[in-house]
Amino acid sequence: MNVNKETILAVDTSTALLSMALFKKNVYYESPANKPDEFFDHSSNLVPYLDKLLKISNTKLSELTLLAVNIGPGSFTGLRIGLSFIKTLAIELKLKIVTTTSFFLAVKEFFNKKNFLIHKNLQITVLLPSVKNEFYIYNYAPTKKIHKNFADTKYLPVEKIIPLIDKKSIIVTTQNIPQLDSWNLNIVNYSARNIIELVVENFNNCYKIVSSEKLFPLYIRHTYYS
Repeated sequence: MNVNKETILAVDTSTALLSMALFKKNVYYESPANKPDEFFDHSSNLVPYLDKLLKISNTKLSELTLLAVNIGPGSFTGLRIGLSFIKTLAIELKLKIVTTTSFFLAVKEFFNKKNFLIHKNLQITVLLPSVKNEFYIYNYAPTKKIHKNFADTKYLPVEKIIPLIDKKSIIVTTQNIPQLDSWNLNIVNYSARNIIELVVENFNNCYKIVSSEKLFPLYIRHTYYS
């Protein structure tokens, strides 16, 4: 695939912040941030955001060659809305879909900010906030690929996470965690642009391309009961 010849539309609806980006002729176009009253109103905002992106990039819908979406984990309703939107476009335009996860987007944005080089001994623990001070925890390593099963991913309250973290690990998260102030904590804000960057940079097998029939959200259930 010659990425520079692709026109890619990416969507992330995994959080309260709706994010959309378009890549065309090696240029990125990004949607503006949500207004406070637009939070979680993704179903109403997706089409207006798409219209704005197509307009500022001087792109016709028919010119899109590839779609992309974050499959989660994240908001149950948000993910369903985003994936349904992308699936509908994929069916109508007969396009393939790039899929990735919130974990890999957080890692990509971390590398963008820190300009680190990937090496086999690198240890990154991704902590993604959910509700009630609970987090999704995923241990990223360069040798892992998106095709692996996420069965080893945990969903735990922060006090149960601390004993599981290797002190040598770099922690990547999207919010401040007071209990981990003394650790190597790195706060990032990922977006739909990061999805496209994974493809453009062919970043460490952290994405895959599927048909609309194989597009499913990544839901991770509780691994404990209080």
